[in-house]
Amino acid sequence: MTRPGARRFHRTIVVLAVALVVTVLIAVAVGAVWIPPGTTLRVLGWKLGLTGHPDGVDRVAEVILLQLRLPRVALAVLVGAALGVSG
Repeated sequence: MTRPGARRFHRTIVVLAVALVVTVLIAVAVGAVWIPPGTTLRVLGWKLGLTGHPDGVDRVAEVILLQLRLPRVALAVLVGAALGVSG
């Protein structure tokens, strides 16, 4: 038997996790050069070894994603989490 608020808590966590993923995809896409979220997912899948090299993705887009935008967004997520935990 679950506690009365447990289901609501789990639903809230799932919604917040989905919101974080969507926010990260938007943050990575927006900039001087627009990179579609689908391209971002394909490049990430390739770098994580889940898929082959994505066809039709410009080398410049790969460099922008992997060396500029993703490190900044990852750092922003970590700093936000650290601030949230610290109170």
